[in-house]
Amino acid sequence: MNALALSVIPPTDADRSRTCDRSAEQAYNELKRAVDWLECQPDDPGLRVHCLFARLYLYDTKCWISKLNTDENSEFLKLFLARFLDAYFRQVVDVMKGHRCNEGGNWSDYFIHARKLSMRSNIFSHLLVIITALKTHICHDITTALHQSAQDYEELFGHPVDLVRNRGLFFDPANRMVFHTALLEFIAFHRTHHSAFRRMMLGLFSQILGVTVRLWWPVLNSWRSSSWERFQKQMG
Repeated sequence: MNALALSVIPPTDADRSRTCDRSAEQAYNELKRAVDWLECQPDDPGLRVHCLFARLYLYDTKCWISKLNTDENSEFLKLFLARFLDAYFRQVVDVMKGHRCNEGGNWSDYFIHARKLSMRSNIFSHLLVIITALKTHICHDITTALHQSAQDYEELFGHPVDLVRNRGLFFDPANRMVFHTALLEFIAFHRTHHSAFRRMMLGLFSQILGVTVRLWWPVLNSWRSSSWERFQKQMG
């Protein structure tokens, strides 16, 4: 079959699904490069400290992609993952690289917390900046990313996204373990720190996470739920 004939063959659903897979994989690889870049920055106030949330995000993205690859019809959420990461790149990584300014943006509180911190700052300040980043990204960026992804999906597949099915995937109870696994991987990475106190505190955090999962997950999930509800209202 010649190239001209190939060019007019419409894409199959398998082709479209691979497009969604590539979108998620490319976004993950871009985040991985961003983590490497941030960790190479000087440990001055407001510079390398941004690698903390970026690394946690990397682990969570890796775990979530792995789960989505086992879910049927998860193409919409893979497109969402890429759009959601793009919001982080534009509002944090591009700001750090000097391509954009953050004046009055949704991430202003995060930058205010981070601007005086280095990797030598105390662990509780690090915890605060990570929680601020999580809340900011979930509460401010999910709705827009979902809406953009719904448009991407309809343009790619030729029909609207199934909101009922994808809501079930978005709030799948298994996602709690996905995030918990990412947190434990993040803690394990940082337990190589030279400070005995920090290693001890991180070990304590890993134990507390398991005991208190029924407390912190509903809070995080309530932020996600509010963002989804705003998206669903936009979709009518």
